[in-house]
Amino acid sequence: MSKNRTRKLIGNTAVIAAGQFGSKILVYLLTRLYTSLLTNTEYSVASNISDLAVLIIPLVSLGFGEAVFRLAKGSEYSKKEVFSDSFVIFVFGCLLFAVIVPVLSSIEYFSNYVLLIVFYVVASVIHTFCSNYIRAKGMVGLYAVQGIINTAFVIFFNVIFLIPFKMSSVGYVLSVPIADMLVSVFVVVKAKLWKDFDPAAIRLPRIGSMLKYSIPLIPTTVFMWVVNISDRFMVTYFCGDAVNGLYSAAYKIPTLLGVMNSIFIYAWQISAMDERGCADRKRFYTNVFDSYASFMFIAGGAIIVCSKLVTSLMFAKTYYNAWIYIPILTFAMVIHNFSSFLDSENMVRLKSMPTMLTALAGAATNLVLNLLFIGVFGWGGIGAAVATYISYMTTFVLRAKIVGGSIVLQLPRMVTNNILMLLLVVVTMISFKGYIVVDLLLFALLCLLNARPVLRTFERAGIARLFKARR
Repeated sequence: MSKNRTRKLIGNTAVIAAGQFGSKILVYLLTRLYTSLLTNTEYSVASNISDLAVLIIPLVSLGFGEAVFRLAKGSEYSKKEVFSDSFVIFVFGCLLFAVIVPVLSSIEYFSNYVLLIVFYVVASVIHTFCSNYIRAKGMVGLYAVQGIINTAFVIFFNVIFLIPFKMSSVGYVLSVPIADMLVSVFVVVKAKLWKDFDPAAIRLPRIGSMLKYSIPLIPTTVFMWVVNISDRFMVTYFCGDAVNGLYSAAYKIPTLLGVMNSIFIYAWQISAMDERGCADRKRFYTNVFDSYASFMFIAGGAIIVCSKLVTSLMFAKTYYNAWIYIPILTFAMVIHNFSSFLDSENMVRLKSMPTMLTALAGAATNLVLNLLFIGVFGWGGIGAAVATYISYMTTFVLRAKIVGGSIVLQLPRMVTNNILMLLLVVVTMISFKGYIVVDLLLFALLCLLNARPVLRTFERAGIARLFKARR
């Protein structure tokens, strides 16, 4: 693998991480504040409102929110064409949304929050369009900065709405769309995006061609929503808001791995697009995935070992029992991150159908297992977590088979890592006397197994020499 390519990938990752990771960590540190200000039921309501909005977002954007990066970064269309056409797609999506609003009003659970959901969805779509477009233009620094500002706004309005105004669930959710709108204005002004909008460049036939790629991403996002979020609705339905409040809170810890993954994937997509015509692309992709997977196994293992400690530090005492869900959800998130990496190959090839079909398989698996584990067996949050893991693994295996010609998995190490992680999950959840010793031993084995690929990447990027020089 070329050292220059590795350095560029790590450099882009570092820039995006500098802009987003620190601020995201701050949000996690404030989780204790949020859980002390919101009851389990209020936290569950806020989570359900946000989750429903996340489901609607791809319908309003017609899948184009995420497709903007690929289409503007590629050579099939000019950037101005993509940006100008996205405005038409957004307007059409809003008209479709107008049809959905009465349906939301008829659902008793959400009837009092319809305007909040509308604001959340529209603000998110606009922000996604703008942020993905500047990333496609190579404005990685601005992309990182807008991430910092967005998080700062979310935290600021959360504190204001929850403490002085005591707006409960509504205030907690409302801070997100307000932040999205303010940051979108900042990005438009800073990047002077009005210069990229040309009404005369809009062509309906070209929009139709673009939508052939983006529209399959709508059911893809819906299917991933089923896997990520439907379990919380089922836990709410079968077990109540109090249990779902614990489960939703627990989900925040593994989501830390999701934050790491999104930061890396945003940088990796740039490299994957830049290298799509290179002769040794397969070797480059394989080496990057090998190192990335090793890092994820180590990070996931660390979270599992520290699940009780992290819960006691980050959550209010009434949420402590949420720790029991963290080990399984963390393992599931590691597998999900692998799936998202493999799916980058489908993005490069401008093929959204394999992405949709594999997501469908995962969603179907998740839905059936949730009904079985939660509704029939009565396993509650544990059943939801297990269903999530199995569904993510289903998607991962299918995508690994599809992209096998472009990325080669190191199967012996992958299988061994999964066995060690599974043992770590079981031992932590059982928590027999002296379990922490076994946990630390398993984690040490996990680190030894995965140290070499990570260190090899640091060496290729010149990071190891940099530390030696400083000494």
